[in-house]
Amino acid sequence: GCGRRWGQVAHEALAAGAVIIADENPFAKKHFGDTLLYIDTSHPPPLVHEQVLKHVQWIKANRSQALDMARRAQAIFKQKYTMD
Repeated sequence: GCGRRWGQVAHEALAAGAVIIADENPFAKKHFGDTLLYIDTSHPPPLVHEQVLKHVQWIKANRSQALDMARRAQAIFKQKYTMD
């Protein structure tokens, strides 16, 4: 399995090559490291929202870097979690 908190939506997004904004869960950090963008969901919702907005702004301002992150995350996903 891919970790208890790692859901189907994350799998689909990784398989599609999307940039992932994830909570700071141990599974994601262990297996995907710096190929994902993280938020700290222990903060109140307005601060979590602000973290997401900052990541989206970074993605828009750094498209090629964000695309590279997404490709690296997708490669990890395909190597470890798909049946080819």
